[in-house]
Amino acid sequence: MQNLTLLHRHALSNKDIYFLKIVTLAIAFASSILVLVFAWGEFNYDVFHADASSIVRILKRNEDSSFQGNRLSDKISRTTFESIHSVVNDGLLLSRVKRMDQLLIHTDKGEVIVDHVYAADTNITSVFRLDFKEPLKNSDSRRTVLLSNSIALKWFGQTNPTGQKMILQGNDTLTYRVAGVFADFPVYTSERMEVVINYDSIDLGRLGFNPDESRVYGRLQQGVNAIQMEEHLREVMKEQNIGYRLQPLPAIYFGPRVEGEGAKHGDYYSVLILVCIAGFIFLLALTHFINLTTLTLPGRSKELGIRKIAGGTPWHLSSVLLSESFYVSFIALLIAIVLLLSFSHRIEAQLAIDIVPAFRHDNAVLWIVMTGLLVLVGISPLWTSVRFIKASAGRLLSTDAITFPRFKRNITIIQLGISISLIMAGMVIERQISYSLIKEPGLNYDQVVYLNYPEGMSAPSFHQLRTQWKRHPNILDVTAASALPGQIQSKELDTRLYAVGIDFTYPEFFNLQLAKGRWYGPNDVDSLVVNEAAVVQPGYDAYRGRTIGVIRNFGNDYHQVEKPIVLRIAKPEAYHFICVRVLEVDIRKTMDYLHRSFETYGDASISFMNRSFEDSLNYEDRLNRFSGVLTVVSAVVACFAIYSLSLSRARDQMKQIALRKVMGAGSGSIVRLLIWEFIQQLMIAILIFGPCIYLFLKEWLRNFVYAAGFSWADPLISLAYCVSIVAVISLVQVIGLSKGSLVNALKQPG
Repeated sequence: MQNLTLLHRHALSNKDIYFLKIVTLAIAFASSILVLVFAWGEFNYDVFHADASSIVRILKRNEDSSFQGNRLSDKISRTTFESIHSVVNDGLLLSRVKRMDQLLIHTDKGEVIVDHVYAADTNITSVFRLDFKEPLKNSDSRRTVLLSNSIALKWFGQTNPTGQKMILQGNDTLTYRVAGVFADFPVYTSERMEVVINYDSIDLGRLGFNPDESRVYGRLQQGVNAIQMEEHLREVMKEQNIGYRLQPLPAIYFGPRVEGEGAKHGDYYSVLILVCIAGFIFLLALTHFINLTTLTLPGRSKELGIRKIAGGTPWHLSSVLLSESFYVSFIALLIAIVLLLSFSHRIEAQLAIDIVPAFRHDNAVLWIVMTGLLVLVGISPLWTSVRFIKASAGRLLSTDAITFPRFKRNITIIQLGISISLIMAGMVIERQISYSLIKEPGLNYDQVVYLNYPEGMSAPSFHQLRTQWKRHPNILDVTAASALPGQIQSKELDTRLYAVGIDFTYPEFFNLQLAKGRWYGPNDVDSLVVNEAAVVQPGYDAYRGRTIGVIRNFGNDYHQVEKPIVLRIAKPEAYHFICVRVLEVDIRKTMDYLHRSFETYGDASISFMNRSFEDSLNYEDRLNRFSGVLTVVSAVVACFAIYSLSLSRARDQMKQIALRKVMGAGSGSIVRLLIWEFIQQLMIAILIFGPCIYLFLKEWLRNFVYAAGFSWADPLISLAYCVSIVAVISLVQVIGLSKGSLVNALKQPG
C-alpha cells in the first residue's frame, strides 16, 4: 500500500508523463486486442473440424482456353460423382451435399421458412465428424433429419427431440423424423449446417430440387496424400476441357471464388497487413513507455537511495519498480477493455467484429495473449531500472543524475523509424485498399443488380433509361420483370403455375436455356414460354396452344424449389424490378452512376442478386474502414511517441536552452537548433528503416492485380509530420521558460 501511495504522489508530480504512458498503452492494447479478435476469426475459418485439413471439396475447372468467366464450379453431376466414387476406392470418403433454401418446415412449435437446409449422404457424419450428444437412431432410414443443438431447442423446445416428426414442404410435403442432434458449428464456417436430411433422389425431386447435381465433400483417409489423390483423379477422370481438383476445407475462405457457392471469402494479405500494423503500433507504444520511464526514474533517485540505506536489497527494489510498472500497465489494459466493451455496438456496426463474446472466460487464447502483452509491457523498463538498482546509495542521493544518453539516442532512432514506417505504411495501405475497392478483382466477371421499378414509368421512359445506361462502359445489359429468377412467388389463378411478366430481353439477360421451341419474336405478344416443371403440371393443357418454347429449369441455380413457371411479355405497369448486369471492375463507381441517374425516378435502392458477392463488397468496405482506423491510431501513437521524444530532449537540454535564453537568443533560433539536432537522428532512422519499409511495401503491392503504387510524397509527408510535431513542442517548451523556470533550469546538474 505504501508503494502505491508513493507511486500516486510521483504520478501527480509528473501528470503529463503518466498520462502519456497510460493513454498510449491503452490505445495499443485496444488496437492489438481488436485486430487479434478479427484475425483469430479470419484465420480459423473451418479449422474447428477434427483433422480439418483432411476434409476436401471437389471442384470442377473449365480448362477451355476460349472460356470467359469463372472457371471454377462446385456443381458436380451425379454421373461424375459415381465415377469419382468408383475410382477413389477407400482413400477418399465422399458425401454429396445439396443446399436448399426457402423450404417451409412444420413442427409442433409452428411453421417457419428456412434457408440452408442440406441434403447429404449418410457419410456426412464421418466426413465432417459431427459431434452428437447421443448415438444416432435409425439414421439409415429413408426420411431422417439431423439437427443442430440450437435448432432443436428452437423448434422443439428441447435439446434431444430424437424420434419426433417434422414436415418439409416444397413442391410436395414430406414427413421426417429426427435421428440425432449435433453440436452447433461455430460462426466461422463455410457450410452453416443446421438441418441435414438424407440425400434421396426421389424425395429431393418431390420437394422440387434437382438430385442430379450437388456439391461433393470428402475426407482423406489416414496415409492418403491429397496431391497424389488429385493426380490420380486427373489421370482417371479424362473429360474434354474439364479438370478436377481437391480443395482443403480450411482453404475455402482465403481461396478463389467458385461459381454457385455460398461461402464467404476473406483477403489473406490484407488481414496479415492489419496484424503487422497492430504489431508496429504496439512496438511503438512499448518503446514510448520505456522512453517515458527514463524520464521518471531520475526523479525517484532519492527515494531509491533512502530505500537502500534502510536495507532494501536489489531484489526488493526490482520488485517495487516492476510492481509499479505492472500497475500502470494493468490500468492501461483495463481502460482498453472498458473502451472496447463500451463501444462494442459501434465496433460491430462499423467493422462487423463482435468483441463481447471474445472476453468470455472460455476464450483462453485471447486471455493468454493479453496476459503475455501485459507481462511484456510490465518488464520492458527493467533494463533502464537496473542502473538505478545497482547504483550505490551515495550515488542515488548525490546531485549527479543518472542519465541514459546512448540508450536515448538508440531508442530515439528506433521510435522515429517505427513512427515513419507506420505513417508511410498506413498511407500506402489505406490507398491500396481504397484503390482495390475500385479496381479489384480486375477480372472480367459480371454481376446482376436490381432496383424497384418506379410507378408510372412508361415504356418509352424505360427504353430511354436502358439506352442511357447501356452507353456506360461497365453496364452490359438492362431488363425489367415482375419477379427475379430466385424470388418468384405469384401464382396464376386456379392453377399451380407461377406467372412472371417480363421484358423481351429477360431470357437472354438471365441466360435461360431453351429445351425446345424458340424465344419470343417481335409479334409474340400473346405467346408464352414455360419451364420444364410447368409442362408436367396438371392444368398446363390450357397453355399448350400458346406455348412457343420450353426453357430448362433454373430454380436450383438459386438453391430454390423448381417451380412451374410461365413467362409472358408484360406491360411496364406489371414490372416490379429493373435488373442491370454490370462488370465487377469499378463496380462501386458504376453503382454510384446508377444511383445518381435513377434518383429522378424515385427510390434508388440498389441490391445484388448474388448475396455472396455483396458480402464480399461489404467485407472489402470493412477492411477499408479497419485500415482507416488503424491509420489514424498509428498517427496518434506516432504523435505521442514523437512528443515524448521531444519532451525528453527538451528536459535533457533545459540548462543549455536556459543559457541561450539568458544570453539573448531568440525563441526561433533555439527551436531551429533543436530541430536540426533532431533531424540528424531522423536521417539515421530513415537510412535504417527506409529501405526496409520500402521493400516491404513494394513486395506487398505485388500481390494485387492493380497496385496503387508507392509515392515519393509518402516519406516526405511522414518527415514533415514528425518535424512539425518537434517544432511545435520545442517552441512551447522555449516560450514556457519564465524567469523563475530559467533560474531552476540553470541550477540543474550537468
